[in-house]
Amino acid sequence: NMINYTLKTNLKTHDRQIWLLTALTVLLFGSIIFFLNYAAFAHRYAIDKLFHVTAGIFVYAIFRPYTKNSLVAVLAVFIIGVLWEGVEYMTIDIIPAFGSFERYFTDTVGDCLADILGPILIFLKR
Repeated sequence: NMINYTLKTNLKTHDRQIWLLTALTVLLFGSIIFFLNYAAFAHRYAIDKLFHVTAGIFVYAIFRPYTKNSLVAVLAVFIIGVLWEGVEYMTIDIIPAFGSFERYFTDTVGDCLADILGPILIFLKR
């Protein structure tokens, strides 16, 4: 009986995770389509942070089943976010895009915080 209960509980949790990943994927791609079509009307900063929060939740949902605790998965999200920002730094001409290094640095810190905000708010509350 205990094994059946555990299997049913894990399946329910797995089904919820699959549903959540599907919903987040639709939200992410929908946001990208919205951003590409209405970028002139949308506030770039808000869309950027929405992408980071959504991506953070998505990465957390991928890593969480393979870790023993939530903090390790949040750390993985943070590390991937920092790596992403590093690639962005290497591929974007910072000064024309942001106006100054200080503005870029502020944006980067905000992006890294947005990456971990989603997992902290949604998954660690349980």
